[in-house]
Amino acid sequence: MNAKELLLFFPAAFLIITSFVCNTVKDKRINTRYGYRSELSMKNKQNWYFANRYMAKGTLGLGLLFFIIGILIYKFLEASTLIVVLVLISEFMAYIVLGITLENRLKSVHKR
Repeated sequence: MNAKELLLFFPAAFLIITSFVCNTVKDKRINTRYGYRSELSMKNKQNWYFANRYMAKGTLGLGLLFFIIGILIYKFLEASTLIVVLVLISEFMAYIVLGITLENRLKSVHKR
């Protein structure tokens, strides 16, 4: 396995680790060091719990999905630079969409 093929798995591993971190802090008090930290998520405990629970589930799902995609590319396709770049861009975009979706859900939960 060369460095290009390893790049397929690093972001997936990052997402899975992020999931475990968010899952660990979801029931702890609000802090500024780790967990899903945004202005709205740190406003109160309800938002903090909701945001970290949602982010833990979302990043675990994305991490597993992209890990499986990485395995499929590694086994059945040649990991060309273009494929690796497209996968990395799609992982980055999926993470951004997850964050935007979470912030929109937080806004609706916070209004209640």
